[in-house]
Amino acid sequence: MKNIRPEELADNVQSKADFLLFLDSLIQDFNINKAEWENKNINDYLLSIEIFTEYFENYYKNNSLPIPQVDAQAWRLFADILMAGKIYE
Repeated sequence: MKNIRPEELADNVQSKADFLLFLDSLIQDFNINKAEWENKNINDYLLSIEIFTEYFENYYKNNSLPIPQVDAQAWRLFADILMAGKIYE
């Protein structure tokens, strides 16, 4: 399978399968192109996620994109996914 950059996949994530393909691509990209990544350790990566989450509406507004409406279940899923990274093998 051709190594697809995560940037090419992110805009098309609409299902669990799409999300898994995106995550696999993100992992491969980190392993292959680590020098290109701004955040090279887990602490910096999580801090950048925190900051983006706090201000994501501005990102979409500044890029003339519709602001996603995220419901309570999706926020819970995001939290569960991140927590799983701490405890899941």
